[in-house]
Amino acid sequence: MAKKRRRARASQKFLILLLAVATTIGLIFYIRKGGGNGVNESATAGVVISEVMTSNKGAVADDNGDFPDWVEIHNQGKSAVDIGGFGLSDDLLSAAKWTFPANTVLQPDGYILVFCGGDSTKGRMHAGFKLSASDDVILSSVAGKVIDSAKLRAVASGSTLSRDPTNPDNWIESHPS
Repeated sequence: MAKKRRRARASQKFLILLLAVATTIGLIFYIRKGGGNGVNESATAGVVISEVMTSNKGAVADDNGDFPDWVEIHNQGKSAVDIGGFGLSDDLLSAAKWTFPANTVLQPDGYILVFCGGDSTKGRMHAGFKLSASDDVILSSVAGKVIDSAKLRAVASGSTLSRDPTNPDNWIESHPS
């Protein structure tokens, strides 16, 4: 009887160990695939903040006819990227004040505007925070990894900060594209 119990316990321990190994392997694959969202983190390398407007005084209207500030995201890559669940923020300590809706696919060389008027109920691409010239804008992955950021500064009303085409690390004042 004691021998049967020892054998049963050994079998249980083996099954628990086998289950733990299988769970660990599954978790590794889950994380490598971008936390289950189907997005390979390396595919996000081409997704950048391309332009920011902090003083939209009649330059670019949203679907409601209002003129909130906005952030433009660009997919410089050669593959479509689902940025659903990615975060956008104006605060380095809170990387995802607003998240992109599920199934927000950014096509190769595609752009998308997120309006930052402080009211996320105004539409699908409306963040619940406003921008100011002293803010940072942070784009983060589903996993919370910072993908891109921009340090904002004051520009003339109706102008934007955009990436310098000759030096992508430099931000220049320009008119919305």
